Amino acid sequence: MADSTQIGGGGPVSIAGAFTTTGTGTHSGTNTHSGTNTFTGALNLDGKVHYAHETVTTGALSLGTTISLLSIADTKSYALADGTSEGEVKIVICSAVSGSPDGTLTPASTAGAYSTIAFSVVGQSVTLVWTG
Repeated sequence: MADSTQIGGGGPVSIAGAFTTTGTGTHSGTNTHSGTNTFTGALNLDGKVHYAHETVTTGALSLGTTISLLSIADTKSYALADGTSEGEVKIVICSAVSGSPDGTLTPASTAGAYSTIAFSVVGQSVTLVWTG
């Protein structure tokens, strides 16, 4: 049987390297996890989930953020590289327009019969999932 440590006292805890939890755990307050976190089984979220986002005026969308907000002034082109892991989610939302907005997003690869996605009105959105 592996050694185990119980942590208590309410103070901050830092863990370097990999960690594993088993059984039922409760996290309250603000919890920040960086790097790769793997959860097996059900993951129940009760409350708000905040995703990293960026605002893009033209060019490449970041793979490092879940949400890209497009700010479209006249004719603009946007690009999205292939994902790096199956199941990655990318949400793209048109958040601002001016002039004669005509935004075109070109993903590097698609699984459908399309090659571009057009945006011209605030609130238009698309959710993409990388399947490899």
